[in-house]
Amino acid sequence: YVEKESSASTKVRVVTNSSVKRQGGSFNDLCLKGSNLMNSSIDILLGFSCYSNCLMTDLSEAYRSIHTGPVTNSCRRFFWFRDINDESSLVEMMFTCATFGDKAAGNFLAQGRNIVAEDHRVSAFARDFIKMKFFVDDGLTSSQSRQKLLMLAEELPKVFGFYGFQVKHVILSFVQSSGMTLSDSLERCLGIIWNFVNDEFTPALEVYLSRKIRGAHADDQLKLDMVEPCVPTKRLVLRVVGSLHDITGRHLCPIQVKARIIYARVCAAAKDKGWDDPIECPETVRDIKTLLCDIIKVKSNFVPQTRAWIPQGYKLDMFIGPFDGGIEGLGAGVYARSVSDGDDDLAPQCNLAAARAKVSSLDVGDNELLASLLQARLAEVVV
Repeated sequence: YVEKESSASTKVRVVTNSSVKRQGGSFNDLCLKGSNLMNSSIDILLGFSCYSNCLMTDLSEAYRSIHTGPVTNSCRRFFWFRDINDESSLVEMMFTCATFGDKAAGNFLAQGRNIVAEDHRVSAFARDFIKMKFFVDDGLTSSQSRQKLLMLAEELPKVFGFYGFQVKHVILSFVQSSGMTLSDSLERCLGIIWNFVNDEFTPALEVYLSRKIRGAHADDQLKLDMVEPCVPTKRLVLRVVGSLHDITGRHLCPIQVKARIIYARVCAAAKDKGWDDPIECPETVRDIKTLLCDIIKVKSNFVPQTRAWIPQGYKLDMFIGPFDGGIEGLGAGVYARSVSDGDDDLAPQCNLAAARAKVSSLDVGDNELLASLLQARLAEVVV
């Protein structure tokens, strides 16, 4: 089993290892992955962040809702003691549904969603949502029309129920929502904590210095009194960098690029060291501990941001795309400028839609050119 405290419904989960090695090979060794049918996570989150009215939904135990055939089941046989104190109670069993970690599970789930979407009883708006606005088992979208979202919220549990799926919740930004959520006002998805009462985003900034054991961290989240006694290693810094999760870059982009620059310095200073060997360079150690302190400050001082780029009563006017290159890196952003849709007394608003930054060892001129290319590609994704 593993523990997942961020889950609203299943905090302790039974898991299997489909990659465990056997004489004939693991299940995943013998299984085809299938084509990648997964939607882009950044496209999903950008679409969810666009308009003032939005909807979020989640499927409960989505993988286990996919029943597999006899050949697949036979490849996943295992023995189980009904009574651990009785050797004669050993029985042979097999899985009859997909499980997280199966090589083809993602493809199974995507095909299952597509089957639901193509059902003749499903409306065109719900069909497009199920096909294009889901990332694994999470569905997110925003719209200028509240009526469309209300109809979608009513339809989703019914159409998924036709095929044995259970909808955990359907959350709307403009009405009281139903279903199981992280708390009475919060839900988490794609590295973002959404306050659906205030309609605000906060990044799920959770940094731990130790590895997980059965899905749970062995220590507390990073705190100030942990910084000084910690012994930095390459593995520790990489773990910290990987914890700064922000798909669109709206929230953590500056601290992300700082962490990547420090990790590049760590790799250069400790290139002959192992992953768990202590870093000895005093200057590098100081940089790492300064980074840890900065992360703590960012988390404690972060002000929740409005989810939607285009506020209620406004319409999109244009996108603005600044970019810049420096000595150690480059960056770009895309801002959405909105103007009032009817009230000339309301001032225009400009909100950050997405940002990206990269580490680069090239000179400033080359980084300027790369920044312009990065901005063009980012704008293409946002628009």
